[in-house]
This record gives sequence, C-alpha cells and structure tokens, in this order.
Amino acid sequence: MAGDEDDDIEDPSEDRIIDSRTFQMGGGVDLDAFMTPDDLATAKRPALPGGSPTDAVAGSRPNEDSEPSKDVDDAIGEIFEVFDSESGPKSGDILADGTVYETPELDTITEMAVEGERRLHWALMVTMIFVYSLIGWLVATALEPMMATAGLIGLATLGFILGERWVPDKGMHILGVTWVIISMKLLYGLAIDAHHWGWIDTPQLGGSLIALVGVNILVGYRHKHDAIMAQATLVSLALASAAGSVGGELGVAAMIMLATILLHGLAYHRKSGNLASLGIAASHLWIGLHAIQSDSLKIGALEILPLADPMPLFLLALVVTCINGSMAARFARAENWFSKGIAISGLGKPGLWGVSVGLGMIGGLLLLASGRDATGYSLAILLSLLAVYGGSYLVVRGVEAIEVLKPLLSSLPVLLIVLVSLESDLIETSFISGYEAFAVLSTIVTVAMLLKHQSNVTDRVLWLGSLVLILLLTILIPADAVSEGGDEGLYLLSGLTIIHLATGALALKRVSPSIAGVTVLAPWLWMFIHALWTSSLESFSEARDIDIDLLIVLDPKFVALYLTIAAIIQYPINLKLGDTGVNLAGKLIGATELSSRLRDSGLMRLWNLGLISGLAVWLMFIDGRDDVGWYTLLGITSLAAVHVVAESQGRHQDNPRTILLCLALTFAVLQWNFGADAFWMLLLTGASVAILLTRGEEGATSQLLSLTMGLLTMQIVLFGLDHSRPFPLLDPEPFDRIQTGFVMILASTGILAIYLPKARQLEKLLPPAIAVVCLLSIQIWAASAEDMHVSQSFLAIAAFVGSALYLAATGELRMELKQVGKRETRLAEIQHRQALAAALEKGQLTDAVHSEPKLLAETTSASSAMMVVGAEEKPLDIQQGGNLFHFADEELAAKATADSTGVLAKSLSQAISRGGMKMADAELYDLIDKQRKRRRRSGAQYNSEEMDLLVGDIHHRPIIVLSFIAVTTFAACWVAWMNGQLNSGLMLMVSLFALSLTWVSRQRAKVHNLRLPDINGIEMPFFVTMGSLALIYLVGHFGPLGSLYNQLDLMVLTFGLIGLSLISLYGREDLPWRIPSAVEGIVMMLLLSRLVGALLFNATPFPFTIDLLDNSHGFIDWQLPWIFHEITLLCLVLVWEWIEAFRRTNGMPDHRGAAGRGSFALMVVMISAGPAGILAGILCMKRSFNWKQPAGVALSVHAILGGLFAFLAWTEGDGYRNVLQWTIFGTGCAMLLAQVYTVFAEMPKWTTAWLWNAHIILPVGVFAIAGWSPWLVVCILALSLATWVGGILQLRRGMRVMGALDLVLALCLALLILQGQILEPNMLLLMLVALGIELGIVAWLGTRHDMELARD
Repeated sequence: MAGDEDDDIEDPSEDRIIDSRTFQMGGGVDLDAFMTPDDLATAKRPALPGGSPTDAVAGSRPNEDSEPSKDVDDAIGEIFEVFDSESGPKSGDILADGTVYETPELDTITEMAVEGERRLHWALMVTMIFVYSLIGWLVATALEPMMATAGLIGLATLGFILGERWVPDKGMHILGVTWVIISMKLLYGLAIDAHHWGWIDTPQLGGSLIALVGVNILVGYRHKHDAIMAQATLVSLALASAAGSVGGELGVAAMIMLATILLHGLAYHRKSGNLASLGIAASHLWIGLHAIQSDSLKIGALEILPLADPMPLFLLALVVTCINGSMAARFARAENWFSKGIAISGLGKPGLWGVSVGLGMIGGLLLLASGRDATGYSLAILLSLLAVYGGSYLVVRGVEAIEVLKPLLSSLPVLLIVLVSLESDLIETSFISGYEAFAVLSTIVTVAMLLKHQSNVTDRVLWLGSLVLILLLTILIPADAVSEGGDEGLYLLSGLTIIHLATGALALKRVSPSIAGVTVLAPWLWMFIHALWTSSLESFSEARDIDIDLLIVLDPKFVALYLTIAAIIQYPINLKLGDTGVNLAGKLIGATELSSRLRDSGLMRLWNLGLISGLAVWLMFIDGRDDVGWYTLLGITSLAAVHVVAESQGRHQDNPRTILLCLALTFAVLQWNFGADAFWMLLLTGASVAILLTRGEEGATSQLLSLTMGLLTMQIVLFGLDHSRPFPLLDPEPFDRIQTGFVMILASTGILAIYLPKARQLEKLLPPAIAVVCLLSIQIWAASAEDMHVSQSFLAIAAFVGSALYLAATGELRMELKQVGKRETRLAEIQHRQALAAALEKGQLTDAVHSEPKLLAETTSASSAMMVVGAEEKPLDIQQGGNLFHFADEELAAKATADSTGVLAKSLSQAISRGGMKMADAELYDLIDKQRKRRRRSGAQYNSEEMDLLVGDIHHRPIIVLSFIAVTTFAACWVAWMNGQLNSGLMLMVSLFALSLTWVSRQRAKVHNLRLPDINGIEMPFFVTMGSLALIYLVGHFGPLGSLYNQLDLMVLTFGLIGLSLISLYGREDLPWRIPSAVEGIVMMLLLSRLVGALLFNATPFPFTIDLLDNSHGFIDWQLPWIFHEITLLCLVLVWEWIEAFRRTNGMPDHRGAAGRGSFALMVVMISAGPAGILAGILCMKRSFNWKQPAGVALSVHAILGGLFAFLAWTEGDGYRNVLQWTIFGTGCAMLLAQVYTVFAEMPKWTTAWLWNAHIILPVGVFAIAGWSPWLVVCILALSLATWVGGILQLRRGMRVMGALDLVLALCLALLILQGQILEPNMLLLMLVALGIELGIVAWLGTRHDMELARD
C-alpha cells in the first residue's frame, strides 16, 4: 500500500549518504548496486523551504504533479514584484550542497557587459538628435539667413542621403534612421526660422508644417520605421491645437480629437504598438496640459489656447479616453518602446496597456488638478477614466468584449443626457450637479462591472489601485484649517484609515505579499511625503517672506491617532505575511549580489520596513509646539510594542539587535530634543528586558547583552548632559531630575540582573565586559551631578564595585584554557580522521582503533585523541575478494568490524565497490587557505610546518593586558591634553609599561605553547602600543598647550616606534616575513599621526611643507626632530629594499604585491621632506620592474613626483616651481605616449597603468602651467581620443567607456571655462558643431564595427 511504502522510505533529513561529507567514492563505484532511482529521489531534500539541492523541486516525488504556472497579467506585464515572500530559493541562490538553484538573471552591469556597446551607440545617436536639433535652433541667430538656410538644407539633404544608404543595411539601419530623424527636425526648424526671418507669415508657417508632417509620414512609410513617424505624431498634436484656436475652445477640442484619431489610425494601419502607446500617452498628456494652463502657450509662432470651459474639456477627455481604452486593449500584447526602455532599466517589462495608460494618467492627474475646487467635476472625470480603463483591463484579462461593452455603451447615452440636461439647466436641481450625477451613475455601472468580473483582477492591480485611491483622496478631499471652515484632515485621515483597513483585510484574505506591503508602508510613506511637502513650503515661505497655501492642514492629534492605528495594523498582517520583502530589482541597482545580500539580511522585509519607516515618520512629525506629547508616547509605544511583542513570541524576523538599535536611536533623538528622559529609558529597558528574557534555551548572546547595555549608556549620557529643551514633549514633565535618576538606576539594575548570572556562560567576554564598565562608569558620572540625590551616587558606586568584583573572577585564565582546549580538540579530530582514512585504505580498521595521539609530543606525526570503541582483536578484512565495503560513517564501520562473519558489513555498508577509498578533509583545505593568508605577513607560528598548518590560527588574545594598555593610554592622553609639554615623558612611560605587560603576556602564551595574534603582521600588544604612542603624540599637539613648532616629541615617537618594532622581532624565527610588516607599521603610525593632526586639528605640519634647512623655530625643537625623522625614513626604505632583495634571492613570494609596494612608497612620500620619498619611489620602480608589476611602476612615478614636489618647501622664488611644473607636464606627456605605444605593442597590462597615470598627471601638469584655459579641454580631449581608440583596437570595453566619460568631462570643463561667453551664439554653435561631428564619427565607427565590439 501507499501508506506502507511511505513508512518504509527513510526520512530525507536522516539520509546518511547526503549528510555524511567525510568520504568520497573512488572510481568504479556501481551506484545501482545499492541505491535505486527512487532512493535518490527520496534523498533529495530542500536546502531552503520550497527548494531542492539539485532538481529545484521542494520535497517532491518524481511522479508528483508540478504546481500550475502563475497567471500572467498581460495588461500590467512582467514588471517586478515590489514585494515578495520567502517562498523558497531564488535564481542564483547557492544551496546547501553547493549547487546553484537556477541561473541568475543578468543584472545591469552584467547585461551592459554583454550588450553595452550597442546601447552606448544608441545613446550617442539619441544625443546626436538632440545636438543637431539645437544646431537648427541656433542657426537663425548665429548665421546670416541665406547661409543658415543653405547649411540646414545641405545637412538635411546629407541626412536623407545617408538614410537612403544605411536604412536598408541591417548593420547600419539604426544610424540611418537617426539621420532621417535629424533631417526632418532640421526642416521643421528651418520652417520656424523662415517665419522668424519674415520670409513667411503665420498661415504659411502652418501650411509648411502640415506639409512637412505629410512628408514625414511618407518618409516613415518608405523606410518602414515607427521612430520616423513618431515625431510627426507629436508635431500633429501641436498643429491641431494651434489650428483649432481659430474656432475657439470647441475648435481646439475638435482638432485634438481628430489628431488623436489620426495618430491611432497610423498605429492601426501599421499594426504598431510603438505608435499606439505613444498616442495613448501623448493625447492624455496634451489634454492635461491644456487643462492646467491658465494663459495661452506660444511655441514659436504657434499659439495654443487653454481649455477653460469644463464641458468641451470633459467631453474631449471622455472621447479620447474611449479611443485610448480601445487601442490599449487592441494592442495590449504588442511590443513598444516604453516597455523595452523600462525592461532595460531592470524594473521588468510592463505590458503596453500598463505603461501607456500609466503615462497617460499623468495627464489625467493634471486634468483632475485643474478641477480640484469642483469636486463633482473631478469625480466625474475620475469615474469616466475608471470605467473606460477598467473595462479595457477586463478585456485584456480575458473577459469577452461584449460583456464589457454592454453595460458601458448602454449607460453612456443616459449618462450624457443627464449630464447635459443638468448642466444646461434643462432640468433644474439644487442638491446635485450634472457632473455629480454623472459620477454617481457611472460609479454604479463601474462597480457592478468590476464586481461581476472580480476574479479577473490580480493582486498587482489591487495594490496599485489602493495607491491611486490614496492619491485621489488626497487630491479630492479638502483638509483646511478650522479657521477657514475646514476639518483639519479628519475626513481625509478617516478615509485613508478605511482604505488601509480594507487593504489589510484583502491581504489576509488573499494571502497577498503585495497588498500586505502596501498596507503596512503606505501610511508612513504618505505621511513622509506630506511632512516633506509641508516643510518645503514653509521653508520657501519663510525664505521669500510670502504666504503660501499649504493645501493640506492636519490636526496633530488626528495624525498621531492615524499613525497609531497604522502601527497596530502591522501586527496581524506581519504575523501572517511578515516574511514579505521588498524586491530590490537587482538589475536596476546594477549589482545582483548587493540586492541579494540586502534581501538575505532581512533588512528589506516587511517587519523591518514597518519599524524603520514608522520611527522615521515619528521623528519627522513630532514638534514640541503641538502639545501632543501623550499622543506621541501612545503612538511610539504602540509601534514599539508591536515589534517587541512579536519578537518575544518568536514571530518576528529574529533580529532583536535591529529592533533595539532602531528604537534606541529614535528615543535618543527624541530625548535630546524634547526631554521625557524617564519614559524613553523605561521604554528601551522594557523592550530590552522582554527580548533578553525570551531568547529561548540558549539565552541572550554576548552581542545582544553588549548592545542593550551600550544603548542604555547612551541614554544615560544624554540625561547627564542636562540639555535644555525650548519645547519639551510633556509640559510639565511628570518626573523631575531626581526621580529620573532613580529610574536610571532601576533600568541599569534590570539589565545587570540579566547579564551578571549569564556572564560565566558567554563565549565572548570582552564586548559585554567593556559595555558594563562603560554603563556603570557613566552612571556614576550622571548620578554625581549637583542636582542629584547623594544616595544615587552611593548606589551607582556600589553597582560598579560589585559588578567589577564579580566579573574579575572570570579573568584571563579562562580564555587561555579555552584556546588550549580548542587546539587539543582540533588536533584530536584531525588525527582521528587521518588514522581512519589510513585504516580504510589498508582494510584494517583496528589501525584507527589503536592509533595514539602523537602530535603534541612529536610534532612531525599525525595527531589523534579520539578512538573508535567496540573493536575486537580479530579484525574483519573489509577487502574480501577484492571488494571494498563503503560505510556512511566511522561508527557503522566499527560495528561492522566486530562481526568476523561479514554479515553486518554487508547489511550496514552503503556500497560495495572495487575502487579505492579517498578522504577529502574540507577543514584541511580551509586551514591551508588560512595559513596562506597568514604567510603574507608572518612566518610559521610553530617550528613544525604541520603544527603551523593545523593550529597556527589559534592564538591567545590577551584581553586584560590590552585593557590595561588602553586605560593607561587614555590616562596619558588626558595628561597630554592638559599639558602637551609632557608628551615625551608620557610616551616613554607608556612604552615601558606596555612593554612589560606585553613581555608577560608573551611568556604566559609560551607556557601553553600559544602565540599572540597579529595585526598587520605585528603582534597585537605591540601594534596597540604603537598606536597608543601615536595617539598621545597627536592629543598633546591639538591640546590647549600643544605647539605646532615644538616637535621634540616626534623624535621620541619615532624612536619609540622603532624600539617597539625591534623588540617585537626579538626571538622570532620568521624575520623575512616580520621585518617588512614592522617597517610598514612604523611608517603607517607616522603617517596616521601626521595626516590626522594636519587635516582635522591643524596640530602637525601638512605633508610636503617641511624644510630641513629651516631653523627659525629652533634646532632642538624643530630642525633636529625632522632631520632624525628623515634619516629614519631613509633607513627604513633601505631596510625595505634589503629585505626585498633577500626574499627574492631566496625564492620567497612577493610580500604585498604591486599595490602594497606602491602604497608603501606613497606613505613614505606623504611624510618625507623629499629625499626619502624620491628614494622610495626609485626603489619601488626598480622592484616593480623586477616583478613585472605595471601597477607598482605606475605608483612609483607618483611617488617620485611627490618627492620632487616636497622640495618646493626648501626653495624660494619661481625657478624650481617652473621646472617642477614642466617636469610634471613632460611626465604626463610621456605617460600618454607610453599608453599609445603599449596599445600598438599589444601590452594591455601596461596600457592600463600608463592610462591611469596619464589621466592623473597630464591634466595636473596642464593646469599648473595654463590654469583654467581651453588647453585643459584640449588635454582631456586628447586623453579621450587615445583612450577610446585604444579601447577599440584592444577590444577593451572599459577603455571605451572611459573615453566616453572623458568626452563628457571635457564638455563640462568647456562650459565652466566659457561660462562668461556661454550666451554667445557663435561660441555655442561652434561647440555644438564640433560635438555633432565627433558624435557622428564615433557612432559611425561603433556601428560599423558593432559585431567585433559585441564579441568583446
């Protein structure tokens, strides 16, 4: 029976073949001998809910029916879902077994790498159209009429000729079409220019444009391309409005209707979705423009009248809407430009119906805005749009057209009769207008039609419709101040609340992530936009000193209640659909990996978005002058309670740190600006305690405990600062300072009551220990204020002392023993696996059973500390008859050896094969990778290479020693701040104290055969001490008594860094690795102290400003330290060169690579007075050539130039400056020539190096010599030309893109340089002609070589 068969099938989660990763089968394994296809199907288990490791079928059987495909909405199209739920693995996900679920969709960057060249050329062609249109517009002003006419006609003729030649050519087709479009635009412009010159009058201009439209259409038919006809359709709308103005508003309406019919007639005749979508969008936008304008609009000689009479405008909109609706339904599945453009952007590919109607609704909103004061009129327009496009949508969704047309066509005459009768006063009523009656009746018809076919409406349409309703309610429902007879938003916010409740119910009923997302986020988004709009208007009003109508005035109490309801709505929706997340449209972002990381992090899920958006809106909304403090507390408490309660119930995203961090930051802002410290402390502490106490069996982690204590510390700091608030949230505040102090102690006690009992069980001691010290220290400071009660100080001190005594018992010994245990466990596990693998290869499992641990005693042997029990003295030969038994794990193998008959072996083995047995230990590969990374900065941690591999990454981290060094450093910094003259002595004392502690720490580590961890190749205590010296030096100089010109402590700093580095090298056997790291550490600390002091505090001299010959500030205090500093740098550079030579001679790998070598040279240059920098650059260049590293050579050039630049501080006058400027310019030219040479010499790696150098050095040299001049533009253009040509010849897309960017930069610089002459027509025309020629050449070459570049 089926049920019996199901019971016999082993649970996939317990399948040993899938779970066991220790063994790999050798060649010759016959899988059919031990596993059937059904077993394989059963063994496949989903790596994620809804997914499978190999076949992407979640928990399915081979014969199960697959899920039906999702219904595709042809009207809206394939646009990406803004919200999605965690329904299983997504394209590109890496599953548990290492396989990829599906091939990921190309993101924008990858797609650009595939088709970017072609799209770049298209962009150039579009730019050509724009540039040549500007040329045609400027010709009338810049040139004489006859010359301009000859030039425009000649250029247009050339465009037609090129079109005739290239349009039939498939490869050059688009470029040919581009030139035809340019030719027509030039002719349109020429006609307008002829009227401007007085050659023709206005009627003749109209006739000329109509004739050109006809020519345009004929040319479009000849070349069979919609793009050529598109501009004719747009021009025809403008001509229709201008021609109709002769007959007044009725004439304009009639002509626009005829033009729309013409547009759609062309689309229908050509069966063109492009023209249909353009006609739908353009006609609506054009009508909206007529409706919104108040005065006549002039386009050249054409005058376009506004449509002020509501009846012609309404009827025109109704007729055009009916035409557009039918065309949208007719061409719903046709290809069109708008859909393709949006698809390229990464937002999906919407259908023609959705994109064209959506664009047309912009005009519809303009139409609604024009009649906002007449609510009935706006509602009538709105309902007519909804009725027509609702019916059109249903037709696209599969409803028979006759089912939609019957109610609409049968009711339309009645609606129009009622409308005309009431508006023309044929029927007189006082309670309803004609438009209101039209709206009511059309609502009945539309709702009945939609309800009848509601199953055809998708979730996407529902959530989009809810957003449209929110927008329309905002526009149509007035929200005025009470003084003006308004309700201050009561009805508006009530209507919005009803919509949110309704969409929430729909989301729960339909289990729709999209509707859920809109329900949760829409209130906050609406409030955010309103607050942004209001604040912008208020700021503009204050800046201009004018009164501006805010349009929407809301009572803060109503808003607070509205936001409170919005917070409560989140709870039921998120409980069911909380895994819903925002689809980031990775293609649009340009990085699928980035969007996937954000998605996987959970940051974009509905729970997080609801919390973050809600808190952000509350921060924007609160104003202490509104007197809504208690309402604010209610709303924020509701929002916090929703998420904290859900997290405590385990129904949230399991991200307590995100919740607490968001709440704490919000509370901190509110506490600082509006007071109410006690309430914010209680809220945060309550949330923290609730989350900490509900963490399950494992309890709170050290990170979570550290975070809660740190956040409470921040609140106590804000409380202790006692910041005055002009507009407190609660006035008067219910708690005074003393009472708030007791609340503070109560809050910290609650957190400590959870942390202290948990402290001994925490894996990471340091973060929570530091957090509790900071918390209790800050609490003592806050409790010691003058206006606090003395008992609070005693309580705070008692908490500090008691906690310190308790935590001190844990000590550093636990960490040492933990690392030792970790080392022993790893060695035991690795030896056990090695021994078992060796035994399996021999066929004698007793070898593994009787193996003894030897690694700790004899470091050259394999390790073992774990034994398999249960073996007998007489082992089983598991290679009986040449067959090899395969077991899932060592336990089954041990049991099999206990039976000498071999029966158990046959029954327990997973396979029997004649092949060998191999072991692939994943941990060893990981350890090898870690060792390889360590070796870049340091040598072996142990004398034995094997021990270094296995446990070299296990260190003793001296937490207590580092803590003492840190405390000592902070104390020394305080003294240095108070008296910078003591810097030298302080650095000496800290160095000696830290050295003693570090020596003790190193000896303690040796006792347990451990090593101290490294930072950048230097042992951690030494590195921290070096940083401490640099910090003391820096603090002493920007303190109140610090001096910029007393640098004696610089010599002490330099000497101290050298001494620490030498001591850190003492006793080490890996000096070839350690010495470069020590040299880098010294230079790095000197650089950081120099840059931070110079840039942030002006406490140290800026780089390149030191003159070693200057003794004006004293020899001892100034000149001697800098001479010692420079000599030290020279020695360090020579040591670096010596160790580089030693490593290379002995066949050792490169220490840092090109980037590290070049960075070292640049660091030396930044702190050198000149000689050391030049020497570092020369030696860096030498070694980079030895290692054949172009990047290192390129960086060394900058280092040498930087060293030469530093000598400017040594000289006076302009002699050396001029030499240096020409040197930089000559070097830049040499870089450009080297780039060109390597292009033709086919040396692409060196081309890249010289390219970057040329782009940096040459413009600097030109600017140094000529300043802001056209020469700088010429320089950028030369770089653009060389880079673009190099990219084409070497087939390197990056270089071609960079050449294009250079061109854009040159244009921007030209505009800046010529800004004083920007209005000069001749200059502008000259620039545009030059740009047009260049664009034409580049587009031609790119299109001609399209296939070669596409293969790049």
